[in-house]
Amino acid sequence: MSIHFFVMVFLGFWFLFWYSAVVPIILTGAMPNYMAALFIGMPILMLFIFWIAFWSEANRSRSELTQIIQGQV
Repeated sequence: MSIHFFVMVFLGFWFLFWYSAVVPIILTGAMPNYMAALFIGMPILMLFIFWIAFWSEANRSRSELTQIIQGQV
């Protein structure tokens, strides 16, 4: 199992758009440091959480499918 190619492309464009807007604002000093950390870290944290959720569900589905194929369910 893997994440679909178009999902990866969408995430790439989304991150490119997000950081191309946020980084110049932060570098000009228009945003306080605690807000800057939030705007930089939140998308990365969300990506990490979704990545963990995807792979835990993929592994659970794989084990259930194996049990169904072997006739254990």
